[in-house]
Amino acid sequence: SAIKRHLMPTFVRKAVDSRAKIVTDNGVVLPEGWEPREDVGTDESHNVTTSVSPHLGAGKSLLVRLDIFRPLDQSTVPAENDASICSTTYEVVIMYRQVRAGESINTFDKSGDQVMILQSGSI
Repeated sequence: SAIKRHLMPTFVRKAVDSRAKIVTDNGVVLPEGWEPREDVGTDESHNVTTSVSPHLGAGKSLLVRLDIFRPLDQSTVPAENDASICSTTYEVVIMYRQVRAGESINTFDKSGDQVMILQSGSI
């Protein structure tokens, strides 16, 4: 079944104003102090990309935080101890260029081999 627009999961981040009260274009009321992320794609915007690091050295790691908010459907009354109240399936595509040892690193050209990793799951 299709998700109602006002129940659509939304990528969020902490707002600069911790008291901000935001309602998204599709009617999702976000928790106080949170705002929608504009730098990640959704089902409606697959072409949005985020550059998180121009270069990550060998043996280094990077943590990218993705917070998702999805309001509960208030029109249904869940049974007590119902673990299936809300479930959201996600898919994250990570793309990067792998530069081989000894090659020069130039962030302006497209040197290196392109790698794509798909992470998916359900929360």
